Amino acid sequence: MDGIETTNPSLVGQETIAQTNRASHEDNEADGEVQCLSPKKRKVASHASEEDNIDSPRISKKRKAASYDSDEDDRIKDRNDEDEIDDDEENDSDEMEDPEDSESHEMDDERSLNLEGLDSDENEDDHFDEFAEWPWLETLRSTSKRVLDDGKEQDVAWCNTFVIDRGPIRDNFYTEMEEPAQELSALAFTLFDRWGCLKSELQHHCVKRGSGVWGNELDRGKFLEIEYLSVKEDFRRQGIARKLVEELWQEAKAKGCKFALAWGTNLNTRDDEEKTKDMSKDDRYKHYSGIVAANVAFWRALGFRRIGSSEWLCLMEDPNHSAHSLSIQEDYNIPDGVPIVPTLPIHDTVSELEDAAVVTFLGEHLTIHASTDLSWRSVDRYRNTILHRAAQAAKSNTLMWMLDKPFITSLLANRNDDGETALEALQSALESKRVKLDWRMLTVHISDNFQGYYHDE
Repeated sequence: MDGIETTNPSLVGQETIAQTNRASHEDNEADGEVQCLSPKKRKVASHASEEDNIDSPRISKKRKAASYDSDEDDRIKDRNDEDEIDDDEENDSDEMEDPEDSESHEMDDERSLNLEGLDSDENEDDHFDEFAEWPWLETLRSTSKRVLDDGKEQDVAWCNTFVIDRGPIRDNFYTEMEEPAQELSALAFTLFDRWGCLKSELQHHCVKRGSGVWGNELDRGKFLEIEYLSVKEDFRRQGIARKLVEELWQEAKAKGCKFALAWGTNLNTRDDEEKTKDMSKDDRYKHYSGIVAANVAFWRALGFRRIGSSEWLCLMEDPNHSAHSLSIQEDYNIPDGVPIVPTLPIHDTVSELEDAAVVTFLGEHLTIHASTDLSWRSVDRYRNTILHRAAQAAKSNTLMWMLDKPFITSLLANRNDDGETALEALQSALESKRVKLDWRMLTVHISDNFQGYYHDE
């Protein structure tokens, strides 16, 4: 494995990594190596084929467009080659080559050379900046080299970062942040409102505010987003990762950055998949929980502290900021995940059936078995009750039926891993539908054109 990786928010249909208690890992894992990538990247990586490079730090639209152009050129070249073969068969008796055919050959040769240039990693790295078209975005990169046993010098660590200037894009913040890379879109929708200011819930909500040290100081100035950090396994625990981050942070501050952001959770790399493919669910859960703990400990050792209850950690440039006086033990920890439990049919039923069918099922099941079958009181691995599940799916008929039953209303005060009651989970689900639309690899900001809520039935 090239490196432990950490990334950049929750996805429908994806099995997210449950958080673990990190206190016991803080001291002995603080020098561990990490990699920052987005949650959306996890979604793309989880569907990647074995030939795909899922460790690539980003998938930009510009690079995708270039690959499509390259494929189209290949198809045009193949068609030209087939036409030339047909022409040769029809004109087999001609001893002289047509000048037009000669020119066509020269054009094909030139196109072939151009395609070879596109396929060259060296050419792309040296001459192509895929983010140059966004003037508010600047990339900072650094590597660490070591001389290996064969005497050759080789890169053993990499750190890629973005310097982001919100000033020019505040009027269209969500849309602009979505354009360059998925990580930036995930960052924008998780931490900031449409104007690029820290979300109110991360400052004032009784749970989501976390340690409570963050406020409108994150609304102002440029900031650094640490996109990718990786150290080869044989060179870890030598302070290389720390040095790379500190060097880029100093450079970012010189460019006017007021704070740095890092994603504090784990990316499931192909190497990890190979290590865990024969593990039980419980062992796999423990494996990833340990990696998550080590990654968060690394960032905290550098002075980063969690923003509210999110998975993002922040380092302030201002030495007098209250986050600098917050000890590692005082920093907010996301609750431990619920141990793996068998799937409960009642939870899946509430989430998956149509609204009317859920009401019918609950009416038949709970009216008879509510006093003996207590599965309705259980929670899933994210501490969602069946009331949370119905709220997250915005099933109005199911919710009205539940709230009419005294034994169900006892669940109203329960909070899930996001710190939300069922009512707050409903409000979050509706707000998400109002603000954004996830479509394939894109997240579209829709609040200006929102047409209202509707029933799927």
